[in-house]
Amino acid sequence: MTVAAITPISVNETAITWPTTGATVGNPAGGHTFKNLGNMIAVVTNTNSGSTAHTITEVTPGEVGGNAIEDNVRSIPANTTKAFKIGSRSVYGADVVLIPEDAELHISVLALAD
Repeated sequence: MTVAAITPISVNETAITWPTTGATVGNPAGGHTFKNLGNMIAVVTNTNSGSTAHTITEVTPGEVGGNAIEDNVRSIPANTTKAFKIGSRSVYGADVVLIPEDAELHISVLALAD
């Protein structure tokens, strides 16, 4: 049997159209929470029609040696959709918290099937 190589596609490639139907409008005042099921991807769209980038923070509740783990902050450029893997349960916990900087960020969370 001959094994053929597959070249992985980066999730940030513009050729990918991410599903945004049913995306939640960002809630900067309280953030968003969901169960961390393991293999999950957050898809965040910045709907700003100008040039304003916004950040989204993935809160890390854990500690290492008594020191807090720094939150993961990502910048989403205007008119752009970015996807990123949600951190592991061991670091990010059973419940993930995402805090968008602005309501112009629309968020979808995808659970990858086994």
